Amino acid sequence: SHRVRRTGAPQMGRVTSKDGSCVLVSDELGFVRRLETRTSKVGDTHRLHGGKIYSVNLNPVHQHLLATASLDGSVGLWDRRKLKPSGAAALATRQHSAAATQALFSPDGLRLLAIANDNYVHHWNDVPKDLMQKYSRIRHRTVTGRWVSNLRASWNPHEHDSYVVGDCNRTVDVVNAATNCVVAALADDSLSSIPALNQ
Repeated sequence: SHRVRRTGAPQMGRVTSKDGSCVLVSDELGFVRRLETRTSKVGDTHRLHGGKIYSVNLNPVHQHLLATASLDGSVGLWDRRKLKPSGAAALATRQHSAAATQALFSPDGLRLLAIANDNYVHHWNDVPKDLMQKYSRIRHRTVTGRWVSNLRASWNPHEHDSYVVGDCNRTVDVVNAATNCVVAALADDSLSSIPALNQ
């Protein structure tokens, strides 16, 4: 793992490039910064949202594609090659009725999921080709309250159309993004709190 140097505003999300050469860090002021892992220097800085960016994620196959999830309720898809210090036009954005707290590409790079505080998990298929046009969502209790961390989902590394996400009913749900169905709700007596983080 890489140590990430603080750069002013509190850091919210981060992701390491596939080759390990840089770390992208988002902050509560709406900026994404590139930090060089070999030199620990701050590289390019881009303002992509007007406020807090909870999550930043790189497409694992198409490394120029960047996804962000923001307090303003938007999920953005960006081309890193076209970013400028003042920002850039997103390739696609989708607005939600409440804060978006996670954006996460599937391991094969084809799908993107987003969690927002609107009691839905949102999915897009064929993202590199269709730029967030193929959309679906599944109802899910995502509002955790102030004392519980925001929900974090994780894609199945072996079956790229399914992921796990915690539920406020104290289960870990296995969801098939292709069929938009919960295929299993995993529960155990030892789960005494909401399993918010599944990474």
